[in-house]
Amino acid sequence: MMEVEPHSGSAALKLVPSGPVSPSVSIGGAFNLDNTASSGAGVVLYSDQGEGALGRLLVVHQSNAANPQAAVRIQQAGAAHAVSIFHNPAAGAGDSSAEALDVVSTNVLDSAVGIRGQEAGRGTVKITHVKPASPDANAAALSIGLLGAGTQCQGIFIGNDAGNATSGPLIHIRNGGPGSERLVLTGDGRLELPVPDRAGGLLIGSDANLYRSAQGALATDGVIQARVTQGESLLLDAGADDPPAPVADRQIRLYLKDNKLVIQWNKGGSVLYTTIPLDSVAPYPAVQAVTTDTRAP
Repeated sequence: MMEVEPHSGSAALKLVPSGPVSPSVSIGGAFNLDNTASSGAGVVLYSDQGEGALGRLLVVHQSNAANPQAAVRIQQAGAAHAVSIFHNPAAGAGDSSAEALDVVSTNVLDSAVGIRGQEAGRGTVKITHVKPASPDANAAALSIGLLGAGTQCQGIFIGNDAGNATSGPLIHIRNGGPGSERLVLTGDGRLELPVPDRAGGLLIGSDANLYRSAQGALATDGVIQARVTQGESLLLDAGADDPPAPVADRQIRLYLKDNKLVIQWNKGGSVLYTTIPLDSVAPYPAVQAVTTDTRAP
């Protein structure tokens, strides 16, 4: 054991290499500590300094802009994390200005943080929010702020410059475990909203909704308006099968069948079909026979 007691205000230990040293990650370095023979910690930096602390506990400062090497590199072949940060400001009481990891970059040519992974069944980046003792209604597992007047920064971008397409979903959002899907955007560009009935679908504004009411059926609790201007049209396609009956005394169903326009109405449980033939015979103008029957045309 060796203790170094410097004069007040002087560094306890200063190393100044007299020439080039090896860049090896095992035997190189101006300072090399081989901790192989010890089962304890290699280097421990500890301080019990309080409010009077003026310097940081660890500083790595590379001041030459021409240096092409990373300021810090960590290689880990063991089973544990390569870097582990345990943040406990004010003994768990919290500090509104103290983050567990603060990263600032002034390089406009590259990302502030680059992360690469080769996961088979995990997210390359996984964020887990654990509810604290206090209410967390205003918390977010991921918060993105776009600052600067006139910025054109994209909030979220998914893609790559290599042209590699994924066959998996681009967006997959659950509210719980498997089977609780709320929104899926497939790799082919199809947007899926799995929740049926009024609980799911789309809410536009605060009072206009569109949702799946039955198999193959869309519904709204409001009104659908089709505004056709000059040069435009509203198109109805003929379906292969007769559609189901509408709700009695509340709905009508309009569809095409065998070159006829059919208005289907449920009168107190009796389904009526009012039919207007579309293939009229000359001379024109022709008077079409409008019929109403309980049998579908």
